[in-house]
Amino acid sequence: MFAGYDAHARINDAMLFYLRALSNVGDIVLTLDCDLRKDEDKKLVGINRLLHVQAGHHGEYDFGSYKRGFMWAQNQDILKSYDYIYFVNDSVLGPTTDLESVLEDVESFNTDIVGMFYARDSWVSVPENIVPNHVQSWFIGVKSNVACAQYFVDFITNIYRQNNKADIIKNYEAGWTALLTEHGCNGATVCAGDMNFDPYRTPQLLLQNGVPFIKKTALKLLTPMDLHEYVAPDLLTIIKKNHLYKQKKWQRIKTVRMGRMKILTLKQRIGTNKTKWFLFDCIPLI
Repeated sequence: MFAGYDAHARINDAMLFYLRALSNVGDIVLTLDCDLRKDEDKKLVGINRLLHVQAGHHGEYDFGSYKRGFMWAQNQDILKSYDYIYFVNDSVLGPTTDLESVLEDVESFNTDIVGMFYARDSWVSVPENIVPNHVQSWFIGVKSNVACAQYFVDFITNIYRQNNKADIIKNYEAGWTALLTEHGCNGATVCAGDMNFDPYRTPQLLLQNGVPFIKKTALKLLTPMDLHEYVAPDLLTIIKKNHLYKQKKWQRIKTVRMGRMKILTLKQRIGTNKTKWFLFDCIPLI
């Protein structure tokens, strides 16, 4: 189940890249929480194993798209045909490496739940909004027998619009893991961490530890060197077009000489007091 959204009602390049990667490892049910411009769906022609596409603003965000995709698959009576049913969304860029090998590794634990990241001791917006430990819902899979269990069906088919992001995370993202745990499910993820090691604050550490995705909101924290080291050239081209990457504040600060050759030196602002220096947009100087 792939949940997507585009503010401009388009099938963007990053989404296409992700869908093509997913088509190499399984069938896809695509649900968008937005309308699509005329002929945008033609971009999907050629993506193998794309079973179904539905687009239209519903206002229930990714979980509302998960619900709609799941209900379509349930009506088609195909859920039992798979080992795992995955729920993924386009809040990330990637995959940066071969996704099949990553899934093979995490599925080898033969657990009821699999995912990319298990969040511990986290909070939303302010420290008072403590969130129970949970598998983050931007990439989570459950065994087909779990997906077909009545308690799971009741949960996912009764998803409704929430008032704010904190309620979505508490009621649905963390609530999902709590429900599965309550029913005796065990799980495995590629990584686990707390507020000092998570996709939003330390994206480079997750890349180093085998998570092949970058949270879009964390893109501004990655240096050009990080991207060149961990991201394949075709995905790197897409990332550099992303508006969050373009928001990086680069400044030309001086021209330095190496012998008779002039070399442009750049400075990137990070936060209010920290700066990093780069040569040729990718080689760190300091």
